[in-house]
Amino acid sequence: MNRKGYLSAPPLELVELLQRAKSISRATNGLFDITVQPLWQRYHRYYSAHPDAETPPPVDDILPLINWRAVRIDPAHIGFDKPGMAITLNGIAQGYITDRVADLLKRNGVDRVLLDLGETRAMGLREDGRAWAVGVADPQAPARISGHIECVDRAVATSGGYGLMFDAARRISHLLNPHTGASIPAARSITVVADQAATADAWSTTFSLMKNKDIIKQAVQMDHLAVYQSDPTQGLKHLV
Repeated sequence: MNRKGYLSAPPLELVELLQRAKSISRATNGLFDITVQPLWQRYHRYYSAHPDAETPPPVDDILPLINWRAVRIDPAHIGFDKPGMAITLNGIAQGYITDRVADLLKRNGVDRVLLDLGETRAMGLREDGRAWAVGVADPQAPARISGHIECVDRAVATSGGYGLMFDAARRISHLLNPHTGASIPAARSITVVADQAATADAWSTTFSLMKNKDIIKQAVQMDHLAVYQSDPTQGLKHLV
């Protein structure tokens, strides 16, 4: 689809996933936007050629290609309104796949398991009757745990700039604001707990681009959602 600008007879799962992504884009006024891929590619190519660059690449020519509304979604055909557009499902697909696996396990009688497929979903209780404990990485040292979240029949997703850095100095992260083209700080890490992994996945990506006061304002309006921030000095903080 990214290569040709369209996809005929798309899989039903892809249509469903794109529609869910579009719904979240609408709710966030485009702060969550799967058409951010050309922006990601600009950063990747720029820092691959200039790993020690101290300033980010120019993006003014790329920003007009970032527009979730310009993705046409139909059961028989998916396409872009503008040449040069491309999508990435990195901010929602792992959660969506986790949910599909959870549904498959439930249909086959498995009701007590902790799934980790890039995002985490806890089903039922542990064998000892306790809640599952999901560790959240410390953004300053991802091999270390910042804190734990207890989960029963809930999903957990974390978005952190430390996950992929473009530059040699590790200042420019892969989490890019579709409105401005700017990269979020590497130490920024937001975790969302929700009923479904796709929801947690998409909103953790969105909230990582927002100020804490705006996160709280948005999250308190949403049912069954909890938000945490991994702070380098204070550990895992519960925001909402």
